[in-house]
Amino acid sequence: MAFKRTFTDPIPAKQAHRYAELGVDALHGVARFAGPDTIVVEGRTLRARHILIASGARPVPLGIPGEDLVSTSDAFLELQALPRRIVLIGGGYVAAEFSHLAARAGAEVTILQRAERLLPHFDPDLVGWLTERSPEQLDPLFRPAYGAAVGEGQHLRVVLDQVSSLTDTSALAMHARLGAG
Repeated sequence: MAFKRTFTDPIPAKQAHRYAELGVDALHGVARFAGPDTIVVEGRTLRARHILIASGARPVPLGIPGEDLVSTSDAFLELQALPRRIVLIGGGYVAAEFSHLAARAGAEVTILQRAERLLPHFDPDLVGWLTERSPEQLDPLFRPAYGAAVGEGQHLRVVLDQVSSLTDTSALAMHARLGAG
């Protein structure tokens, strides 16, 4: 983890410096539009031809019992060691990236995707090619009706519906993030 931080910790300051060199003012705080070319940030009114509000992201609410036991992508990036089994809830680009990374590193990964395929907003032919070449340790389940996440000691069992659950317990279950706003 300390090694990872040598790469990631300096990024915000480097980005702020880069933006300043390009003439971009980066402001932090609560912002709201006050007109088509006007924004108010922490009581300060600004006018500009182009305004970008980068609001970050927050976890997608799952609306299932035990939701508080499910981690997010932030927790995945903070892992000290990779669990033997991981369940990813959702089949978007974050799940696609993390599932391949974890599977190629040796974890058994199950993706629970409500849609009929992974990456539903991407080109179907490219997604098909990616899915066909996925590691063996990667097991996507499509259109499950997940019902709950249940803590069992140090592990987690994801209940898919009233009669089925993942056969193995997992050390980590995580889900996607949604743009804040």
